Amino acid sequence: MIRFEDEADAVRIANGTLYSLVAGVWSADIGRVHRVARDLKAGTVWINTYGYTDVRLPWGG
Repeated sequence: MIRFEDEADAVRIANGTLYSLVAGVWSADIGRVHRVARDLKAGTVWINTYGYTDVRLPWGG
């Protein structure tokens, strides 16, 4: 957990990491999670969950 002041601060902290591969956003406010998810520079953004992957999706590198 990292404390943040507002949405912009949370996005600044998250986007300030070196890799930004995945992110998770939790909130009961669906508009908020969509705004934050849109602004995150991450390959995968989970909303109100973390680590879930549908095994039917293509996977690999």
